[in-house]
Amino acid sequence: MQPLQAHLRAHSSDVKIVTCDYRDSVDQIVSSSFVGGLTADGYLIGVFFGFVDVL
Repeated sequence: MQPLQAHLRAHSSDVKIVTCDYRDSVDQIVSSSFVGGLTADGYLIGVFFGFVDVL
């Protein structure tokens, strides 16, 4: 996360990490997040990804 966030901060502005979904059930945790920022000409760039942690 930190290298991706550092890269986006170097090449864009207003970089944010947003947790879109987080579910904690008995045997696994599932979450999805978006890391993104704005280019100099106003385009939103970023990465959407998910995690599954089986307990």
